[in-house]
Amino acid sequence: MIKQIQKTNGGFTLAELLVVVAIIAILVAVSIPIFTGKLEETKRNTDLANERAAKAVAAECILNENFDPEIWNDHKDSDETFSSYYDAEEGILKKDWSKIKPYKKSVSDDEGEIPGYDYSRQIIRVIVNNVDGLILEWVPYEGKN
Repeated sequence: MIKQIQKTNGGFTLAELLVVVAIIAILVAVSIPIFTGKLEETKRNTDLANERAAKAVAAECILNENFDPEIWNDHKDSDETFSSYYDAEEGILKKDWSKIKPYKKSVSDDEGEIPGYDYSRQIIRVIVNNVDGLILEWVPYEGKN
């Protein structure tokens, strides 16, 4: 009697490979929207952290009565109002906005989105006056950076 040697293939069948590819495709399709949502949330949180840092630096200047003309623009005609711009890279206030690189990360605005507007090219303007106290606002950056 001749023994037949049965060959065992150690590979996977085509059906098994297709099932694995389908499972991976489903996982990718589910994870991409979750990832992009978290990315935008992270950008918004970065902007909020920059606002808190700008407020802390401005509050320090106010508490120390440091209204240095090298830092603040003095608006003498408007009820002792001072304004400056926050440089997020250096963590300081600057009088001249043109030396600051725009740093806003999120691409939308809380007050309502304007289609086609680039919200990422903005910096924080800090305003101090006797009526409203300390005000922060995002302003468009008009420089070349």
